[in-house]
Amino acid sequence: MSRPTAGPVAAQRVSRRSFLSVAAAASGALLIGIEVTSPARAAETTPATSLTVFLRIARDNTVTFIHPASEMGQGVLSSLTQLVAEELRLEWTAVRVEQGGNDARLGNPAFGGTQLTAGSRSIRGYYLPLRRAGAEARERLVAAAAARWSVAPGDCVADRGTVTGPGSRSATYGELAEAAATITYAGSPTLVADGDLRLIGKPLTRPDLRSKTDGSAVFGIDVRLPELLYAGVQQAPKVGQSVTGWTSPPAGMKAVAVPGGVAVIGGPTTWHVLRAARDLRVTWQDGPGTASADTTRLRAQAAALLAGDGPMHVVETGQGARPAVDAAARRVTATYDVPFLAHHTLEPMNATALVRNGPDGRPASVELWAPTQAQTGAANAAARAAGIPASAVTVHTTLLGGGMGRRAANDFVSQAVTAALAVPGRPVKLVWSREEDFTHDIYRPMATARLEGGIDAAGRLTGIVARLVSPSIRKPSPTPDATDPGFDGFAFEGLEHLPYQVPQRIEWVRQPVHVPVGTWRSVGFSHNTFFVETFLDEVAVATRQNPCDLREALLAGKPRHLAVLRALRARSGWDTPPPAGRARGLAFVEGFGSIVGEVVEVSGTVSSPKVHRVTVVYDCGRVINPDTVAAQFQGAVVQGLAVALSGGMPFSAGAPTRRNFNTYKVPRLADTPPLIDVHPSDVANSAAPGGVGEPGLPCAAPALVNALYALTGTRQRSLPLS
Repeated sequence: MSRPTAGPVAAQRVSRRSFLSVAAAASGALLIGIEVTSPARAAETTPATSLTVFLRIARDNTVTFIHPASEMGQGVLSSLTQLVAEELRLEWTAVRVEQGGNDARLGNPAFGGTQLTAGSRSIRGYYLPLRRAGAEARERLVAAAAARWSVAPGDCVADRGTVTGPGSRSATYGELAEAAATITYAGSPTLVADGDLRLIGKPLTRPDLRSKTDGSAVFGIDVRLPELLYAGVQQAPKVGQSVTGWTSPPAGMKAVAVPGGVAVIGGPTTWHVLRAARDLRVTWQDGPGTASADTTRLRAQAAALLAGDGPMHVVETGQGARPAVDAAARRVTATYDVPFLAHHTLEPMNATALVRNGPDGRPASVELWAPTQAQTGAANAAARAAGIPASAVTVHTTLLGGGMGRRAANDFVSQAVTAALAVPGRPVKLVWSREEDFTHDIYRPMATARLEGGIDAAGRLTGIVARLVSPSIRKPSPTPDATDPGFDGFAFEGLEHLPYQVPQRIEWVRQPVHVPVGTWRSVGFSHNTFFVETFLDEVAVATRQNPCDLREALLAGKPRHLAVLRALRARSGWDTPPPAGRARGLAFVEGFGSIVGEVVEVSGTVSSPKVHRVTVVYDCGRVINPDTVAAQFQGAVVQGLAVALSGGMPFSAGAPTRRNFNTYKVPRLADTPPLIDVHPSDVANSAAPGGVGEPGLPCAAPALVNALYALTGTRQRSLPLS
């Protein structure tokens, strides 16, 4: 079977809607080629040799990088490729990229070897493994050349696809690859020295941009296979409901029960099956938590838990925060709350599954095409649905039309495989309607927090005590109970171990809810940073301090943090008066291995603000691709502001009440700030890379709220603002 080359930059120019064949490679993994040279070189024309699990070199000198992470717009296709190309001393345009499927050897060390793209851990997890893979391949090629010429490896140089040696000898990587693969390799390879880096740190153009612009990129929703059947799904309209029956679908279609609902299979297009699934008359039975999924009731429950003495977990940084607050000359206390949030990915949930039965008529294997953040999880979900081992599942990872944590869950995979069980031997593409996508999300949890700060006679902050009430993310509770879920790091992140030099006590009380919750971009930081940074602004106001001065004092002895804050102060014009009718607000965060500060400049009113400018300064250690970093921070700011202004999923009598973009508002281009100014810290460093996909989001909401207070004198402690 020939290796497929469809992908972010396809070997042949094809429409997204006319993609006809997505086939498995001989290795069993879908290879989505990102051809960064020319269409003629999109596929290897001669047999290829694997030098490491990540790299394959063909006799024609085609170098292929097997990409281990999922691309969902964060630019990881570009950044990870830069790492291996750098160590192989190749030109940026000389590497072909293929998206890896489910292969434990491609697992992310930052997740213990699990294949998962999340938590801003792609660069952090793969940085050294990929550099070492490239360096090992380079050293193998050099050793092979040295052996061929009977010279010392130190007399040979690998560069731009060729190894050269004494006496003007030379051989291409392709000519040396087979011999290089047989060399016994021991020890750790030598990485390219910082002074010799040619690609790392350079703003190289992302290889997937062109295909995403011309429509040839293949997302999960674009998969086309021979004899493909389409499927739509109707899911429970209220939380916790289960199916008790349904009417017959239109002629020629089949309705089958799938986890959470009923799928209709067999229409000629996605539109036909979505309409058929929508119109199917399904009988639903309420579950024990259906009525309790109501925003008003949940807010009352949270308030009671905040005031009560229920089970909690405590994290303390420093000593004696509680006594310090209790004994302080003054106390600042404030309570904040945030709502459930939907992920609102632009590509609705979907997956394509092909179940093949064995001679006994029972499922023997599953082939899956999915826009998933979690290949390991997708394989496990498919295996459970089909009743087969995970080793009998092949996952083909497509591009993702947005992830933000939603596609780390694989409920849509379970549904697609269950539907495909009804028609073995034929692939089934199951697609959710936009309404199903909004109302059957795995939401960012609601949260409520009370923060207390002690102030001494000199106006210094002596301690912070925070009590947080929120559902558990690590142990979400579709069937919650009163048992202790154990420590939940997701709940604490953004509150525990703050960088500020002040004693801290963080108390967490689990709120049991039936609404399904999970990870959302920046997870706990998305709301906990709002609580902390808004509270520090209130402390600054209460003590008549400049909010930036207050933070500088609390960050004493932390040079990287202070460098970010001082650069932010200068870049934003913090110490100069803003234009008439405007005000500025500041927020700061350390998270995901990075340090970020943001200043928002705003005019208007609390209910109708206009953001004119956002200044971002970051320190994320070594930067791989500055353009990708800037784009991630800009996108994160836009999303963070959207959450502050209008984000939220209310529930009423068990049902989510916002079903599409007409009621769940997201910013259009005209709504975004005219300027989002992103800068690295003025103190450059080559520390281990930090994350960039998530740490830009948490500061946007508190910086906006703080700016609005400076402008209007009105403090907002609940989101969204409208």
